[in-house]
Amino acid sequence: DFNDSITKYLDDDLLNNLHVYKGKDYTGDIKISHLLNQTSGLYDNFWPLLDKLLEDPNFSITPREAIIWAKNNLTPSFPPGKGCKYTDTNYHLLGLIVEEITGEPFHTALSKYIFSPLGMKHSYMLHYSKPIEKSPYPMADFYLKGVKLNDHRGYAALDYAGGGVVAPTEDLLKFM
Repeated sequence: DFNDSITKYLDDDLLNNLHVYKGKDYTGDIKISHLLNQTSGLYDNFWPLLDKLLEDPNFSITPREAIIWAKNNLTPSFPPGKGCKYTDTNYHLLGLIVEEITGEPFHTALSKYIFSPLGMKHSYMLHYSKPIEKSPYPMADFYLKGVKLNDHRGYAALDYAGGGVVAPTEDLLKFM
């Protein structure tokens, strides 16, 4: 249910002091809907960790480690539901919730519950899975500061449920 607290699905180690804003712990107030609507108030772990990847091409971090790093190094922006700010941290948490509910890795759940039923034969998660059928089109390269990010497994782990899907336009239209 979109109104479920994230505490129903995530473990205490991950949740401990996840959202402390101005001395008050709001972790128990975060609902799945806050994550989906970008209203959790949580920090965005993507850009600071991407900087680490750009400095060190061997840098790699799991989505779980990225969330823990962020809660130890960044500050929430507002209490849940009291503002709106895009953050990949929300999507990392959603991906972990999907894994908890399905008992499967996020990329497997995407393929099983979205790509396959919709006939998205050429879609997959970068460095995590393969498409059902190889696309006749090459994946577009993407760069930041001269670094080709789609070659780095560390980038795929950082992007994770926040946008790690590779899909041609035809598949995206099926999804929409």
